[in-house]
Amino acid sequence: MRRLLLLLLAFAACSERKEAKVPPPATAEATELRRASEEVERQASEPPAPAGTLTPAAGERIALRVYEHLLNGHRAATVRVEWNAVERDGRRLVEDVTETISREERDMAGFREAFDSESISRTLRTEGGEMISQETVTKLPGRVDKSWIERTAAGYKVRVLAGASEESFEVATEKPVMVDAEAFLAEKVRAGEATPGATFEIPLLAGRRVATANLRVVGPDDEGPGIKVVETVEGNDTLWWFAEDGSVVRLRIVDLVIRRDDKVRHGDLPRRPARYRITLPTNAELPRIFTTREMLVDVLVRTDETTKPPKIPESPFTEVKERKDDRVTLLLKSHDDPQATCPLPIDPKGFEEHLKATALMEVGSPRARDLAKEIVGDAADAREAVRRIADWVFSNLDKGPAKLLQPTMLQILDEMVGDCSEHALLFTGLCRAAGIPVRQCSGYVNIGSDWGAHGWCEVWVGRWIGVDPTTNEVGTRARYILLARPGEPVEAGRITPERTTILIRRATYDDGTLELEDGSEPDAETYSGIRLGALPDGWEVTRGRRGAMIRGPDFTVSLAIEADHGYRSERMMLRRYRGGTWGGFGGRPAWTALRMQAWLVPLGREILQVVVQGEERPAEDVLARILAPTLQRAQ
Repeated sequence: MRRLLLLLLAFAACSERKEAKVPPPATAEATELRRASEEVERQASEPPAPAGTLTPAAGERIALRVYEHLLNGHRAATVRVEWNAVERDGRRLVEDVTETISREERDMAGFREAFDSESISRTLRTEGGEMISQETVTKLPGRVDKSWIERTAAGYKVRVLAGASEESFEVATEKPVMVDAEAFLAEKVRAGEATPGATFEIPLLAGRRVATANLRVVGPDDEGPGIKVVETVEGNDTLWWFAEDGSVVRLRIVDLVIRRDDKVRHGDLPRRPARYRITLPTNAELPRIFTTREMLVDVLVRTDETTKPPKIPESPFTEVKERKDDRVTLLLKSHDDPQATCPLPIDPKGFEEHLKATALMEVGSPRARDLAKEIVGDAADAREAVRRIADWVFSNLDKGPAKLLQPTMLQILDEMVGDCSEHALLFTGLCRAAGIPVRQCSGYVNIGSDWGAHGWCEVWVGRWIGVDPTTNEVGTRARYILLARPGEPVEAGRITPERTTILIRRATYDDGTLELEDGSEPDAETYSGIRLGALPDGWEVTRGRRGAMIRGPDFTVSLAIEADHGYRSERMMLRRYRGGTWGGFGGRPAWTALRMQAWLVPLGREILQVVVQGEERPAEDVLARILAPTLQRAQ
């Protein structure tokens, strides 16, 4: 049942993906997956043995159950769980065969992306729930993944295959871990030992480490049916309900409900996938968000038994200022040091974890190393090398959903398309292939109009700095809420769009501060970033949050600033904005419209828009002189 509790890790997408169909790949793994599915289907037609106790004869079925995943009230997956009694080396054991078919859709501000997958997992365990081995085959669009976990004298050996890419590691532990709360508690529930108030403590595998799960028996309740048990792992709660025979009848974690319904036909999923959101609107749209130096925000979460007050970890991106009830106040900070320097090559000692290959990052492959060497070129400093890699990833990877659900680094290079997950993975792999330590980050980011689930990076360039390859930023500004890094414990408290509100209270820039909670109208110059010099007689200016309008005798000049989202170079500006040429404005490089008096001027991480309309248009040098305070502002 542990496979049923995989959390929905959401990352921002850039455009809509059509529903992914899962073709039957002609591989040995796919054949095995299909054969195992057919065997489960065959056995499903046989009457199950009583579920009250283990059957005495090896090879007989103990139980067969069907579950459905309800995501925000809609069916997202069906799960068939079968337990069989087996004998190995004279020991009575339980073989757990779990088959899952899922379909769900991720919604990012209206852009939707569908995911289909099928998996079969075989787990061998003791009657008390101790894991001996586990093998899982997962069929994704265009790829079949496999994983193995095996008990050894020193702990557990783990091997993962993502398509043809492989990763192996060991988790040291003297005592065996439990498969999950169900495998551990089933016998105790049947024996009457799981009484209200009883508590238990069990070890569980959590990636590359062992975590402790605390189980507290509550007893019957209204949500039920069955005996309620609260499982707490590193501050995060899962609710279980057990029938008297020890079987699980219901689970709940945040807005995901898993309930038993043996009448559900396995694989019967709605045509319209169950949907979950990964974005939430901001209370104040900040067009200059990419240059924010500090931002004070309140994160408010509607809590219940599985959703606790948010506990955001301290990090260079985020400083916790106050925790109170269901609210946490955060100071978001720039994560950069322009003076940090580190010559290449970097001594790998102490950075082994941040230079290694994984099943999704074939860092040691000749293709990865050759490409990294080509991109870095003659760069002798780590920051310059990182800048080149970030620019290459941003410029060459098309923005949009990847064709595969979770592509490897080499598959991304084959397809050359992806959202933030693919940008971050490819950037991480290329940096590691170049010998530059890097770690991935996940959490939420503000893009001006929304907060969205996101993936980005931290890179060592003499010290750790933030890097966002999706927006081509080396050194990040104050718009990130870090929740976790791979392999690190996830702190208690979750940010889920259905239950969370993030309120911006204050935003600070190099040229001013916006106060957004006192009820007064924020300063329009600081809000928009448009600062002007003296106007000629007869000209007047009207200001708003998004810009300004200059009116002269027979013309108007519309001015606005927006975040550049990485499109700041000549090559990328001309790719994004068609129908113009590369020229200049006020001594700065600029995109110029061919048939109208209009300019787009890159200002660091912002773009100044200047559009002139009217019969008697002012001269360009006059406009540039008026806009000099904006053009010269430090970015």
